[in-house]
Parts: sequence; structure tokens; C-alpha cells
Amino acid sequence: MKKMAIVESIASRSVKIAGRDVLNFSSHNYLGLVERKEIQQVAREAIDKYGVGSCGPRGFYGSFDVHIELEKKVAEFYGVNDAILYSDGMACISSVIPAFAKPGDIIVCDKGVHFGIQQGIMLSRTNKVFWFRHNDMAHLEEVLKEATKKDGGENAVNLKNRRFIITEGLFQNYGDICQLDQVVKLKNRFKFRLILDDSYGVGVLGATGRGTHEKFNLKIIDDVEVVVGVLDTSLASCGGFCAAEHAVIDHQRLSGAGYVFSASGPPFSSVAGTKALSLVMAEAKTLLPKLRTNVDYIQKKIACPGWYCCQVFA
Repeated sequence: MKKMAIVESIASRSVKIAGRDVLNFSSHNYLGLVERKEIQQVAREAIDKYGVGSCGPRGFYGSFDVHIELEKKVAEFYGVNDAILYSDGMACISSVIPAFAKPGDIIVCDKGVHFGIQQGIMLSRTNKVFWFRHNDMAHLEEVLKEATKKDGGENAVNLKNRRFIITEGLFQNYGDICQLDQVVKLKNRFKFRLILDDSYGVGVLGATGRGTHEKFNLKIIDDVEVVVGVLDTSLASCGGFCAAEHAVIDHQRLSGAGYVFSASGPPFSSVAGTKALSLVMAEAKTLLPKLRTNVDYIQKKIACPGWYCCQVFA
């Protein structure tokens, strides 16, 4: 088995591995916030005040004021009235899905979703899971017709069973963007609720980095009932979050397994997340154009047939 590369420095545009400085093409540090001194400073101050761990779950003695502050900042960022914080990004989506979906409920999901969503669907224990071809809206429509056929049809409202469409905004496994406007139209037509994992869209898509829904001029709650994201990517911290209306969030505080049973995130990571969100909100007009310039640059370079050889043998 190939030896794993061990990073020996900050996960910036270049990193030190085995004593060598190398370019970093693997990091999710899309906005360069890992290097920001403002975030490092507030994290240091938080360690001095709170220590390095919470040592308890949120529902008992693991809720710190900084966790609450971050939840309020996430809600403000998305323009909703509530949000919930999970200590682990993967545990977030795999907890949100089974918190709402139960045996008998209908789940329609894109085949290309990442492992965390697949785990969440499995944990829901529903036996009515339908998969549509990746980002194929015509096939999604066919699958929705099939899924609702035994549940009273597309216009029926079965009060016993819930209906969910689950997809990603910016797909982890493919790098393409969900046709969210079309998904929302079909969701409304067939009377489904939509759970959107936008872990890789936050800080990347939309005019102000709010994500995929902003790119398509859609609204949380009105168009997308539940949005899930992580602090692990653009926001230079760790953990996951869910933004939705208050009743949806409040339910998770008793039913979201990753929230109920896991120790809350280290207070300094929440402080870092809050600061990172504040920077995105204040500096979107600078951060987002720079990111898109970088994306265009690397795409053009990689598309050049001789680029790899030129760099290797220069």
C-alpha cells in the first residue's frame, strides 16, 4: 500500500510534506481563510478562555455560548430563523435524514451523492428509496411518477408517509452543479420536501457565497425546506450545520443522533466558524471573484495538453 502523505504545516496553497514544500491541490480551503490572522487570533483567545474540548454533548453540559453564537450566525447567513450545529460534518447529514425519514416514507435521491447521504438514507430504514440518474431531470420526473404511483399519485397528500427529494448542490463526487431550479419545480409538482446538502457550495456558489440556492435565486424554507452544510470546506473550521425553519431545527435537538449523542465541537472551532462566516459576509465582493479567477486559471491550465509534461520536466 502506498505510504500516506503527512502534512507538516498549515494547509495553505503550499504545504510541507516530508520536509519538502509542495503545491496543495487537495485542500478545501477555497477562500484562503485558513491563513487569515483574524481567525487564528480569535481561536487562540477561545482556547485561553474555554480550553480545547467541550467534554460533553449539547443536550447536557456541552452547550457553550459560542455554539449558540455560531448557530445564530448560520441562521443570519442563510436568512432563516434557526440553525443547528453538529460537531462533525459527516455526522450532520447522516443524522438529519433519519431524524425525519422513517420506514414507509418515500426518498428519491440522486445516484451521485456522497457517502454521508447514502449512510443517512440507510439509517432512516425506509424501504421506499428511489434513485435517479445523476443530475438527469427527465429521469427524476420519471422516478417521481413511479415513486408516487402507489402513494395516491402526484397530487395526493398521504398524511402517514412523508416524501423527500435528497440531492447535493455542488456534487462532491463529480464537481458539477445540481439543476436546483428544475428540482424545485418537480418537488412542488409532486408534493415532496427537499433536503439539500450544500457542503461544497457554501462559500463558493452564489453572488455572496450563500450557495446553490442563491445561484438559482431560490429561498430557504420557501423553495428548499432543509439546507445542510459543513464548516470543513470554505469556512476553515470543522463541524456541520443545518439551516431551516425553527420547528425543523428544534426537532433535531432530540432526534438528530449526531447532535444528541456526540460531544459538542471544541469551542475554538465554533469561534473560528463564526469569524469565517463574518468574513465571507463582509468580503464576498472580494473573496468570490478571486476564487472564480483561480478556478478559471487552473481549468485553462489543466485543459492544455502539454501542461503536465511542461511542469514535470521543466
